[in-house]
Amino acid sequence: MKDVRTGWPYRLRSFLQRARSLPVVAAMKAAGMHVHWGTLVQTTELPWMVGQWLTLGRRAQLCRGAALAIGPNGSLDIGADTAIGRFNSICALGMLHIGAGCLFSEWVHVSDAEHIIQPGISPVYSGLKFKAPVHISRYCMIGRLVTILPGTILGRGCVVGANSVVNGYWPAGSVIAGTPAKLIRTINACDTSS
Repeated sequence: MKDVRTGWPYRLRSFLQRARSLPVVAAMKAAGMHVHWGTLVQTTELPWMVGQWLTLGRRAQLCRGAALAIGPNGSLDIGADTAIGRFNSICALGMLHIGAGCLFSEWVHVSDAEHIIQPGISPVYSGLKFKAPVHISRYCMIGRLVTILPGTILGRGCVVGANSVVNGYWPAGSVIAGTPAKLIRTINACDTSS
C-alpha cells in the first residue's frame, strides 16, 4: 500500500498549512500591530485580539493554541527570538513585557490583571482589572505549567521550574521553583556548572 504522506497532494497540503501563518500576520499588521519579518504564528484565528498594542520581535514564535488577550489600554511586547509554547495564555490589560530570547514551555499563564470580586456578582460576569505590570527580562526560561502573577519582575536569564507560581522581584540569574516560587540557586555569568 502506498504511503499517502509522500505524494505531491500531501506535500502541497503541508505547505499550505505552514503558509496559514502569513494571512494571520498580515491581518495583525493591518490592525496596526507591529510584527517583524520572520515571525511565526501557528494560530489561524484572531479572537484573542482586543487591543492593538502588540509588538512581536523578529523571529518571535507563537505556537499553536497560544492565546493572547490584550485590553483596550493594554500593551504586550514580545522580544526577538522569543518562543511562546503551545497553549500558553497571556493577558495584558496594562503593560506586559517579555524580553528577547526567552523560552516559554507549554501551558504557561502570564497576567497583569486580576478578577473583580464583588458580593452577589458571579465571577463569570465580574470582569478583570489591571493590577500591576509584568516584566520578564531577556533570556529567561519558563517551565511547563508555570503561572506568573501580576507585579512579577524576572531579571535577565532567570529559570523558572515547572509547576511554579511566581510573584515578586527575582534578580538576574535566579533559578526558582515551587508554589510559591523560592530561590533554588543563582547562576553567575562565569558559572560553568550545568
